[in-house]
Amino acid sequence: MNVLVYEGAGVSPACLINTIFSLKKILSPYYAVQTISADALISQPWSKSCALLVIPGGRDVPYVSSLSQAAHIIKRYVNDGGSFLGICAGAYFASNRVEWEMGTELEVCGGRPLGFFGGTSKGSVYPGFSYQDESGAHAIDVAVRDFHPSIVRGLYFNGGGEFVDSFPSDKVAAVHCRVGQGRAVLWAVHLEFSLLKEPLAMALRKRPTMLATAEIATNENYRLKLLQHTLSLLSLNIPSTDTTSNIHKVPTSPLPQFLTSTIPTLPSDIYWIMRDLSKPTIKPLTLEDANDTLTFHQSDSAVELVRDARKNPTELNAPKAIIFYENGSLPPNDLTPEFQLEKYYSYLTEERSFHPNLSHSQSWGFGELLMYGEAVTSTQTMLDKNPTFIRALPTPLLSLATYQLSGRGRGGNVWVSPTGCLQFSLLLRAPFTTLPASRLVFIQYLFGIAVIDASRRLLGKAGEKVRLKWPNDIYAVLDTFDQFGRPKSRELKKLGGILVTTSFVGNEVDVVIGCGLNVLNKHPTVSISQLSKEELELEKVTACIMTSFETIWTRFLANQCSFSPFLDQYLKYWLHSDQQVVVNTVNPPVTVRIVGITDDFGLLRTVPEDSSRGGFIDLQPDGNSFDMMAGLIRRKA
Repeated sequence: MNVLVYEGAGVSPACLINTIFSLKKILSPYYAVQTISADALISQPWSKSCALLVIPGGRDVPYVSSLSQAAHIIKRYVNDGGSFLGICAGAYFASNRVEWEMGTELEVCGGRPLGFFGGTSKGSVYPGFSYQDESGAHAIDVAVRDFHPSIVRGLYFNGGGEFVDSFPSDKVAAVHCRVGQGRAVLWAVHLEFSLLKEPLAMALRKRPTMLATAEIATNENYRLKLLQHTLSLLSLNIPSTDTTSNIHKVPTSPLPQFLTSTIPTLPSDIYWIMRDLSKPTIKPLTLEDANDTLTFHQSDSAVELVRDARKNPTELNAPKAIIFYENGSLPPNDLTPEFQLEKYYSYLTEERSFHPNLSHSQSWGFGELLMYGEAVTSTQTMLDKNPTFIRALPTPLLSLATYQLSGRGRGGNVWVSPTGCLQFSLLLRAPFTTLPASRLVFIQYLFGIAVIDASRRLLGKAGEKVRLKWPNDIYAVLDTFDQFGRPKSRELKKLGGILVTTSFVGNEVDVVIGCGLNVLNKHPTVSISQLSKEELELEKVTACIMTSFETIWTRFLANQCSFSPFLDQYLKYWLHSDQQVVVNTVNPPVTVRIVGITDDFGLLRTVPEDSSRGGFIDLQPDGNSFDMMAGLIRRKA
């Protein structure tokens, strides 16, 4: 689910940065915090995957013009059960009426289109506001009902208003509003600014009653707790902040990755290749590639490297360490507490034994050469954005992470990775004579089949709830029941996605298949472990998917990369058979019925409901934005 923060005319850059930072601090990695433009609010189907829409601080008047066309869409989203957070100018904009700096040259007065708070937002509460500087800013204390502590001190206030018309004489700093089936919380106070940083630190120094250093640190924690409380009122599922919970175990920066294999000499061979590519005068061995700087290390330095990385977090663009384990050795379990490599390789051997006819052209199978990191930026970026590194690697190679700090989804989306999510990228290489460019589109379909096959093998009958959404998403079909236990309706919940990227060098193509799959995740995300009582382990699920896909891949290549042998199975697994949708990529829009996939170029084949139009309308996976859950196919923005 996305938390969308408006970025456009009127938004203060400082407010935007701090809003995103504070939201991510609380919500990552359980929600994806992203910005959204006014155009996207108008034209894109954002509401289906939006857990919260935020309009941050800035200037209310530009919001009126820039969001005028989006206002009715936002209102409908909240009325239908959505959540809205407005801060300072965002709170003014979401009130029924604004009265600001009345009688001065800065005066703003009038109605506002959202009206989530039915009264007037009137300000500025404190005189002296200035657009040019922070001279009118204050560090104020806020009394909070039904919250501990009852008073939070030192919050940032700069030009905000109070909520009047429906309250006694007390100055109201925030309101929680029921809006249809949804909710809105409006804060006149800048709850997003940290007490430990400017400009709030400066406002704290101007307070008549100064806060001691310890009080500042304590109230910074209270600020985050109050923001968390606000998000809970908006129906977001916030993980526990108890120090023993997993949220505090999630690394905030990349950790070293371990390169291991069932082939004893393979890591050593790769290490010497990387040594030849590295700068000989720099220690440790260092490769500066297009996207990342990589450092290469032997296993005797693993303990020290991991300890230092955990103790001293770095920026995401800092050099990434890769540790090579030679001669079949593996890192001890305490260095990889979230993913046991010995257990994984054991499961992989077991899964491969179920497929005695499995063959491959290389001397190792899928998953038998593994690069694992507990926390990486993105397994996909690591492989497809570093061309020197990727071309030097032998294939197949599996790159797997427990946590991705900037995971990539399709179309520029973010893939969040809470505890229990499986995310990996598989690197393959083939000559064009074996894998023609026109056949590459089918790889995402084949990998989707492999994930469904593995789910059904691991979950039994419950695995039939796992389905494919064209072209590259994995969904769960869940039955809902009424109070008497009778079937009421079916819900579709996303479990994962597949991202395939390709690069061409000479007469070969490098294929990187990225996959994120919710396996053991807890609520609010839905995972395959929630579909059955079967006990699942990430190590076993990975081994099962790798073996399943290698079987499919081998068959695909043996059939000259024809998708025909897999078409019936794919259609059996997907959600769209005989589904009716509206195609907005033609003028006028056409209502069509989905009938399948073309076996030549992998296009979505549809038939117009109006038989007089005749023929098929075939659609490309990468040419359109598919909101099929809403019965709509539209062109990408």
